[in-house]
Amino acid sequence: MPIVWQYPDGSILQYQFVDVFLGRERRDGETTEAAVLRLGHEHVEKKIPGLAGLPVQIVKSADVPHDRSTRHAWRLTIADGRAKVVVDPTVPDPPQSRRQQARAELLALDPKAVKPEDLPGIMERLQKVL
Repeated sequence: MPIVWQYPDGSILQYQFVDVFLGRERRDGETTEAAVLRLGHEHVEKKIPGLAGLPVQIVKSADVPHDRSTRHAWRLTIADGRAKVVVDPTVPDPPQSRRQQARAELLALDPKAVKPEDLPGIMERLQKVL
């Protein structure tokens, strides 16, 4: 059961406790939701102090997108009393790192167009990427 903190800009931080930890730390008579909220405050907010005081919601796992490549655009919405994480299509993609750019360039190379004299430079770039 994921727990989600919402930053003022609308972005979120999602955390999910491992079932073994949750089962071990859950108190007698405590519901799963109450345990997740308590543990979120006790453990996660201590590790990341900026989360204290931010709005927090429990979200069902089925209501979190499966495609993690869009995590930068995940936003928390509440509809019909149910919290969901959705992908905001208006959020631009983050810039690629130099490593990602170099990897994309290498993958785009046409093997038939590569000349033997280009191989040392390509190998050097490949070593930097890997």
